[in-house]
This record gives sequence, structure tokens and C-alpha cells, in this order.
Amino acid sequence: MDDPKRRIAETLRRIAEEELLCSDQGPKNHEEDCALVTTTAPLHLNQSQVQLFEWAKSDRVDAISELIAQHRCNLNVQDNYNRTPLHFAASSGNLATVKLLVQNNAVIDVTDKYGITPLLWSVYNNHKKVAVYLIESGAKYNKVTKQGQTIVHFVAESNAIGILKYLYQKYHLLEIDKKDNAGLTPFMVAAFRGNELLLEVFIRQKCHVLNRDKDSDGKSALHYAIVENHQEVVRQLLSACADPNVESNTMDAPIIEASRRGYHSCIDILLSHGAQKDKRTKRGQTPLHLAVEQNRLETVEALLLAGAKLDPRDNDGLTPLEVAARASYTTLVDMIIKTDRWRQQYPVSVPITLPQLINVLH
Repeated sequence: MDDPKRRIAETLRRIAEEELLCSDQGPKNHEEDCALVTTTAPLHLNQSQVQLFEWAKSDRVDAISELIAQHRCNLNVQDNYNRTPLHFAASSGNLATVKLLVQNNAVIDVTDKYGITPLLWSVYNNHKKVAVYLIESGAKYNKVTKQGQTIVHFVAESNAIGILKYLYQKYHLLEIDKKDNAGLTPFMVAAFRGNELLLEVFIRQKCHVLNRDKDSDGKSALHYAIVENHQEVVRQLLSACADPNVESNTMDAPIIEASRRGYHSCIDILLSHGAQKDKRTKRGQTPLHLAVEQNRLETVEALLLAGAKLDPRDNDGLTPLEVAARASYTTLVDMIIKTDRWRQQYPVSVPITLPQLINVLH
């Protein structure tokens, strides 16, 4: 089965690949930004306009000031993504340039092709000083992108706790369960990114969102934490009463996602919080089927140790042993056969321990 769609910050990811941002991991540094002006600048920009974009990105306040003094530039010129110099300056965290542009009548809430304002770009890159300045200069913090993302979605994406604190203290803004067009909430975004501290803040405010909120595919925050193997986040969510057996629209529970990917540590955490070890997929596969199918040795061991059933058949009539045999996974075949012998020899009431399982398997 295909991996679940990673639609968190879908617009941002696409934009990152196209031009403005080179990395999607954490706050960005303007030194790492892609040189979009020199690679994607439309033909209608003249040399001074191209320079204006480059200087906005590199915080060349002196050069921009000279252009302004000579009346040689339109500060609201847009590139082929409808971005202005203010977008570039805000995204790069260049406070001095942002101030200069705003003070010289740059449009503060201009949106790019995706409906993203300079303020939202500054939040995405966790530039608190720029974000605060823009808001206090009149930027609207309640703007929504074309994908339905709010400023809190951007906070969750970048782990911008300082910006969230400012928004909450000044505007009481904490919309962690607001869904975008794909049904994703900031809470889900934070779980996907593994932002533990931010999640803790969210959990303290609205614990009830854990079980209630799902995206349009029926996936919960727990699903998204599993997808990225964020073990501490998985533990954090389950400790806050997230449902370990919550199903997506395709009947995939978190333990199914973990088994498919071989995340045995996540499986251990899920099982310790009540996850059903023999949960089924639409194809009738159990976690053991999936772990065997992907030849995940440690995951198979974890499931066998937890007492996963050996004889369930999927929709094709296959048991985990038969799946392993068909794929010529001899080690897994040996493991399952020996585990079966152990279980026949000892009563079900006698749990197998890790040392015993190791002796059986090896």
C-alpha cells in the first residue's frame, strides 16, 4: 500500500522545491535560500528590479535606500510568483530591510501566487522580530492562504513558540483545531514535524482535539507522528489519551502505519498503550503480515514478542508464514515456525520473555 499522503504544509513544500526555500527542516537561514531571482525572474523585470529583489533578500539596506532616493524603483514590483521585495526580506528575517520597505509604502499584506503574505513567510521561517514588526505595522494576522492555512499552521510548521506566545498574549489567538482545505490542523502539523514542546502547549489548551480531529483522509495527529517515526511525540499523544486504535478512511490504524514502515519502537509504545496487535487493513492484513511483507526483522520480533497471532489469513488467503515463504524470507520463516513451536509447547497463560524469544529465534 502506498505511503499516506504528506499533505502537511502542501503549498509550502511545493514552493520550497520551486524556489524560495531550499530546506523544509526547521527555521531557514537566508544564506540557504535558493537564488530564485537569478533563476526564475520573469522577462519583464529590468536590472534594477532584479537587484531590488536580491538586495531585499540579502539585507542591503544601503543599496535599497539609494534606489529609493533616486526614485528608480517600484517597491511593490512582483516576480512571476507574485512576490514582492517585502516577501523576500520578511522570509529572510531582514528586519532593517522590512522596516525600510514598509516605511516607504510597500504593500504590507500583498499575497503571492499561493495566498501567502510577507507576515506568513516570516512566521514560517520563525523570524519573530519581523513578524511582530509587521503585525504592529498593520499586517493582518488572520489572513488565510489559498490552501486554507492560518498563521497558526505556519507556527506549527516552524515550531515558532515565541511567535505563538506573542499571538496568544496580545490577541488570544490559539486556533489549533482550525482545518485547512485538506483537513489538516496546526495540531497535526506539529505532530508531523515532531515539535514536542509546541504540542505540549497545544495539549494543555485543548486535549479533546486528539481524538476528534482527522484530516480528509481520516488520519489523526497520531497517524502523522507515526509516519515520521517521532517516538516521543507518539508517547506524548498517547499519554494525553489519544486513541491508539483510531482508523483512517482506509481502516489503517497507527500500528498498521508503524508495521508497514518497520518502526518497531513505535509499535512497542502503541502496544503498551492498548493498541490492538492484530488490527486488520482493508486487505485483511495484520501488522505481522505487513512487517513480514516488508521483511522487517525487528518489527516481526516485536510483534511476535507481543503475542501477535500467527494464523490469520489476509484477503488473498495467506498467513504471515506463507507471505514470508513466497518471498523467500528464510529468516522470517524460521522465526515464525519456531515461535509457533514455542506456543504449542507452553500454555498461552505463560508469556514468553525477551530472552526466551531470542533463544527460540536464534
